[in-house]
Amino acid sequence: MVLFSKDKLSQLELGQQGEKWAEKHLKSKGIQIVEKNYRCPFGEIDLIGRDRERIIFVEVKTRRSEDYGGGEEAITPQKMEKMTRSALHYLQRYGRGGENPSFALVVVTCKEGKLYGKLIEDAFDAAWGYG
Repeated sequence: MVLFSKDKLSQLELGQQGEKWAEKHLKSKGIQIVEKNYRCPFGEIDLIGRDRERIIFVEVKTRRSEDYGGGEEAITPQKMEKMTRSALHYLQRYGRGGENPSFALVVVTCKEGKLYGKLIEDAFDAAWGYG
């Protein structure tokens, strides 16, 4: 069963579908979603989740195909810095400075009208030295 036509969705709509898929996938892994699309002066974090041990800052990358890469390469040093600064902002804003943070990537790909993906936990180490 085809869920949707990848050619008819705008990039924004495809990204939103990817984030919904990622949210369901994270929940199935026992991760509670505590924030969606957290915005601050340093950038945006797509999803913020928590499991028993840590708080998880998640970047979601959705692709129409894997023809030009799977999404992992989108986590550049600049993106890592933005995510780290945004995560630090979140932790300070909500008084969670003692939390054990982790950074994850969910790569979602559209194949034959269906979404497939994978979770890459601990995608990179926090660069807490920024600032």
